[in-house]
Amino acid sequence: MLTLILAVDQNGGLGYRNRLPWRIPAEMDHFRKTTYGHTLIMGRKTFEGIGKPLPGRTAIVLTKDPSLSYPFESVKTETGMSALFQAAKESEREFFVAGGKSVYEAAYPYADRILLSVIDAQYTVDAFFRMNLTEDFDILEIRRMDGFSVYDYRRRCSA
Repeated sequence: MLTLILAVDQNGGLGYRNRLPWRIPAEMDHFRKTTYGHTLIMGRKTFEGIGKPLPGRTAIVLTKDPSLSYPFESVKTETGMSALFQAAKESEREFFVAGGKSVYEAAYPYADRILLSVIDAQYTVDAFFRMNLTEDFDILEIRRMDGFSVYDYRRRCSA
């Protein structure tokens, strides 16, 4: 199963200069609890923006450079985006796509689920998530949290 997990501001803003422009502890806790024990798929810039492996998770870093590697046991690199997304989609385990913008866009056609946190504010951003989720997904649940809401989208089955 392939799940996109992301947070945006009220205008769909994802980030600014490869970083989150907000610090919302409850949203960070939501991300940590949801992804703990799972595999995260992210782009190189996102991983390097974080600067280290996230505890309790395996990271697959997407890169165009086949010689790139990181000195962490829990971090692997991959160059084949489409093959990786298809394998994750077909897996019984849940894989989480954790950014950045181009990785979300590439993973979108393969996604079974999208966990979208919408922050209750607007920020200065330079990257946006502009997918029309209602075309392909249904909202299963909306959870109101402290400073944000989490929308749980599931891909609509085609008959």
